[in-house]
Formats: sequence, C-alpha cells, structure tokens
Amino acid sequence: MSDASGRRGQPPRALGSPRPRIGVLGAGAVGGTLARKLARARYPTRIANSGTPSALAGEFAGEPGVVATSAEELAHEVDLIFLAVPYRAIPALARTVFRDPDGPSVIDAGNYRPERDGPLAGLDADVADTMWVAATLARRTFKAFNTLHPFALERAGRRPRSSGRIAVPVAGPEDPEKHVIMHLVDDLGFDPVDAGGLATSWRQQPGTPAYMGDLDRAGLKRALKLAVPQRRSPTAMRTWTDVDGLAARWQPSARLKAQLTDRRNESATLDETDRSSVDSLLRTVRGVLTRRWDLSALTALDNGARRRAAIKHELPGISDTALTGTLGRLVAQGLVVRRGSGTTTPAPEFELTALGRSLLDGPIRAVWTWSGEDAHT
Repeated sequence: MSDASGRRGQPPRALGSPRPRIGVLGAGAVGGTLARKLARARYPTRIANSGTPSALAGEFAGEPGVVATSAEELAHEVDLIFLAVPYRAIPALARTVFRDPDGPSVIDAGNYRPERDGPLAGLDADVADTMWVAATLARRTFKAFNTLHPFALERAGRRPRSSGRIAVPVAGPEDPEKHVIMHLVDDLGFDPVDAGGLATSWRQQPGTPAYMGDLDRAGLKRALKLAVPQRRSPTAMRTWTDVDGLAARWQPSARLKAQLTDRRNESATLDETDRSSVDSLLRTVRGVLTRRWDLSALTALDNGARRRAAIKHELPGISDTALTGTLGRLVAQGLVVRRGSGTTTPAPEFELTALGRSLLDGPIRAVWTWSGEDAHT
C-alpha cells in the first residue's frame, strides 16, 4: 500500500500562529475529551459527529470554546482535523467529508479494533493502522493521542518539565505541520515524542509497550524501540475497558466516568456517540425504511448532489408538497445537506451527508441484498 501521508492535504492556514483552528470528528469518550481540552487551551475548536449539530450542541453547552457543527462544514472551517471515530466509518467518510483531497490534514487519535470494526479492505496484517487511514482518506495524516485512555487524556496533563509528565508519540511525515502538532501535544499537558513516519506507527498500536504505558519521555522512547509487530487481537483492548481500575487511578469527571461505565459491555460503541444517539439512529433507519418517499429520495442522491427538479424526476408521482416535506425531514435528520441559498444559487442542491451515505451503503444495501437472496430461497 502506498503511503499517502505526505502527498495530499494542505498545510494549516495558521502554521505561523500558536493557535490553529482545530476540528474534532467524533464526539465520544476520546473526541469529546479532546475537544474540551483543546478549547480550554484556547484553540478555536469545532466538533462534529454523525448526528445533527443541534443535538451535539447540548452536550457542550458548558464549553463556550467548543462549537458544534456538521461534519461537512467542519472539513472546510479548520486547519487540522482530529479523527476519533471507529475505523469502520472511515471508508464512508472518505467518500463524503474527505472527498476533497486538498482539505486539512488529519490526526488519527483512534485504533483499529477487529472486534468492533470487522475486516476492512486493504487493512492487512502487515499494514500499520494509520497507513491505511492515510491511503483511504488520501490526506496527509498523522497519529497521536491513540496511546492514552480517555481518563488519562482528561486528567494526566501537566505543566512543562513537571515530574511524571506523560509523553505522547506523534507519528507522521517530517514537515513543519508535525511540529505544530507536537506543540499542540505540549499545550494539552503532555511531552511530545517524534515517533517517526507512519510506516512505523505500528510501534504505538494496541499491544505494544507504548500503548497505555503512561510513560515519560525517556520511557516512551525506549518502548518505541522495543516494540515488535503485534498480531491484532481484541485482548489488547481489555485494559482500555477496565473502567473501575482506571477511574480509581485518574479520578475522571463524573460525566466521563458515567459515559464509559454505561458502555463497559458495549465495546463496539466506545468511540461513538452515546446510547441515546444510537437509539435515535435506529429510529431514523426505521423511519426511512417505512415512509413512502424517504428511501427513494436518498437513493436518488446516491451518485452525488442533485437539484430539486432532478430529484423529483427520479420520484414519479411525488407531489411538490410531499417532496418539500421529504427533503426537509431528511435534512433535519442529518441525512441530507442543502447547499446554496436562494439569493446566490437559484436552484440549491441536495447531497447525502456522511451519515446518509453510511446509512445507504450499510443497512439499506444489506436489506436489499438480504431481500434479493430471500426471494430465491
């Protein structure tokens, strides 16, 4: 697999500034904690997940420095994007949020987890996780903060030169942008350690000495050198879900502890939004499959953005009133985005969001496949 980490993506607009604009894609335990810490460190911070900005805004009402937005808007409003989503969501994001190869660079803060993400095309045993991310997104990509548990991320930050300050490895291409990221790590309370390029970023993956070792700078450098390639295994994540033991050590906020305690037995959703968001998504799926025009409208947008007239042409028999209601409902649910205003664009276009694309490519196609197979049994 070719290393896409240094070929695409533009350097942050604010490379000369101490505070580049940061986006966080994913609002779970890792993404939410990162967004809060970034805002408190005075980084302009935007956050998005698979839901609607209005629903997400309530979770960060007490954080005036965190602005909730849509994933599509976030991709055009920041200088760097933290990726804190399950790996299984990345291919769909590549076709939607990251379809512009000249957008901001990405910092992968997650890890591939076979028991959650399942097999992924191109992610072979000999490929470092973030090499796959970089190639899939076709963006300059770095890896950082994936070695910390959310409790440590929230509580372990210390002032520079403090005793016991934990170090964080930063892997990625050697360019000025990497130094910006290392400075950011320092601002969040951790010692940055240059871990080399993405090709060797497996040295900080789950199962290696660097992963959740909570080591100082010297200890982390030794751990990176001692690492040997690991076979990916769910057992590498067991300590991650030791909520009680880790909570006793780090004394996390009640909010974060409750978030992870509720998910202790739901490891497949540890990096996603909370259970209420999942319930909301299930209701959305059920509504799309049962309402007369919703599924047809989504399918009409399968090949890209279209104007209202083109959508109506694909839905014979739909009235103007029904089309208005259908598109309005899909936009409100975060499945479709309306681009262009009536003043600047005579005929606004409608396009699938990342959530809409993942819904169409995932459960809906699975239902189609199942129904087709069932028809022949």
